[in-house]
Amino acid sequence: MARASIGDKGELEKLIAATKESYERNIHAAGVAANVLEDRRKVLESIAKAGDQLNAYPVVMDTPYLIWASPIGMLVDSRVEPGNNWAKVEGRRQHGGGIEPFPDWRYFYDTVSFHYFWDNPSAENYALVNVASTLVTKGSVVAKGYPAILNGGTGRLRAITSLILYQGAAHPAHQAAQEEVMYKVEATAGGLGSGEKSDTKGVFYEASVEYKIFPIPPGTRTVFEVRLTLESAIWPTGSTSFDFASAAQDNYVKCPSLVITVLAN
Repeated sequence: MARASIGDKGELEKLIAATKESYERNIHAAGVAANVLEDRRKVLESIAKAGDQLNAYPVVMDTPYLIWASPIGMLVDSRVEPGNNWAKVEGRRQHGGGIEPFPDWRYFYDTVSFHYFWDNPSAENYALVNVASTLVTKGSVVAKGYPAILNGGTGRLRAITSLILYQGAAHPAHQAAQEEVMYKVEATAGGLGSGEKSDTKGVFYEASVEYKIFPIPPGTRTVFEVRLTLESAIWPTGSTSFDFASAAQDNYVKCPSLVITVLAN
């Protein structure tokens, strides 16, 4: 596999500085355990020792080891095929009916995800990697608000693509670029007798997610999850639905591949 050098000492210093900055942001955002801080120190030491030998090369993961949906009943069909990994999903959420004097929003989460893994081949050195992937959704989403006694009901659905990184049972890592809100539909009805309101949208959307400068310990396996979340919010009475399964419309959720760029190994 061809490897392209990332440059001289100046470039190396920039990479180390960027790594430190990334770690500081994560520490301030969520806090980290002492052993994690120690791991990060070792990463920087490994990069510094690499010096001019530091290389960057891509690893293309074109087949996930698992496609999963929650709830599992939303999954109509799926396929794992190099560069053509897809799932067919559909579902509906509804809430309301009766009298609720102090109603709260009700939230529902339907997800479908593509799981990949990569093993750091080095038994001695940390790997520092960038990770990127895309998720394509083709289908339709609907939100409906139903009339209520006092105020009309609202239904809202958002589609979100996320990239989640795991090392063993550790908490997943997070950066802002790991999530993209793609589109939403929302409808609000009036009082009784006003009739329901509906918002329907046909979608064909490609989302890009990435994680910059992620350290992987020697000989460690890391799992990467590319997830579509369909978040429904209903108050106090309404419904949402989505169709990424219609054969007639060639609907699908597709994750062609995940690309890992190894910066240090």
